[in-house]
Amino acid sequence: MKILFGIYYTMADRASAGVYEGLRRAGHDVTVFPRLAIQDEVREDEDAEPSRHVFETLRRKVAMLQPDIVLGWSLPTFFPSVAEIEQFRDEFPNTKLVELSQYHPFVLWQALSGAIEDVEKGAEFDLILCQCHASVDYMQDYGGNAVYFPSFATPRICDVPDTADFPRLACDVLLPWATMYDPVSHPTHMDRTKLALALLDAGITNIRLYGGHYMPEHNGWMRADPDLAHYVRPEASVHETVKVAKMAKIVINTSAITPNPVISPRGYWSDRVPMTMLTGTLCLTDNGESLADPWTVDGEEIRIVDGEHVVAYADIPDAVEKCRQYLQAEEAREKIGAAGREFARAHLTEDEVIPKIIIPALEALFTEGGA
Repeated sequence: MKILFGIYYTMADRASAGVYEGLRRAGHDVTVFPRLAIQDEVREDEDAEPSRHVFETLRRKVAMLQPDIVLGWSLPTFFPSVAEIEQFRDEFPNTKLVELSQYHPFVLWQALSGAIEDVEKGAEFDLILCQCHASVDYMQDYGGNAVYFPSFATPRICDVPDTADFPRLACDVLLPWATMYDPVSHPTHMDRTKLALALLDAGITNIRLYGGHYMPEHNGWMRADPDLAHYVRPEASVHETVKVAKMAKIVINTSAITPNPVISPRGYWSDRVPMTMLTGTLCLTDNGESLADPWTVDGEEIRIVDGEHVVAYADIPDAVEKCRQYLQAEEAREKIGAAGREFARAHLTEDEVIPKIIIPALEALFTEGGA
């Protein structure tokens, strides 16, 4: 297949790199379309509409390449409205539109306020590949074609050899990869800054908070509490963060979306979970109910098991207590970390997810009876 792959900015994005490499290794012709970089081309033009510029650039690219599929993260943002999707269909009837959705649960959050434009656009696509069971069910009920795939990680980034050059600054506990996001914009049970402060109040002080803007007024951690500045490593690269995760004793993740009248977070977890698992460090994460949701590959039911592959916590006091427990229980901590690493290697890399779930779903679009 010839695929035009819509990424965010660059291939340094850990999820995009995995998809790209997986598709290429399977023999498909993949060309990158960096949506946000294209949008930035008109940043200084007050008269330009960024979404319109992306759409027009997409039309020109598709006309030139004639791809079989436009596969894009957050594909609704490529189209100003449903009308442009219809226009695209008229111009390029042989090109399939497929959304890759890491954050579809967040998109569906819009339904609480009645702003469901992205959901309406998604229902017009040929397929949504989504990392949330509940979102798949919701979109199917809404009239869309959706398939679940688990959040996965890239071994060439996360499976760090012991011979690697590691940073000197290590820690016992790491809160990594954008866990400073505002709970309003990224709804979660856990207030991430309160979690960090609770750890410090409990005497767990050898912690690091990785991510965010280098300017304090734009960094979620430091904006919430200036006292956290000492523990923050802003704008750390993915590669550096992974190495620090491997050196840490525990990585704490927050990824749960607050249950609401529209959709629950069933079957969804952040890609920070498989990334941490691949490092071999114990992953302490929220959203235990979603982690228990299985998926099926070649007839085999697969699931992450709390207490075997990761450790789940219910709330901030529980996170603090389990962090304290596993910092002291070295043997149990290392056993779970090792088991998590083997599970992630077996089931949560692009070498597993791309050929066994994503490519069959894409190929099905071109078979008789496909979308």
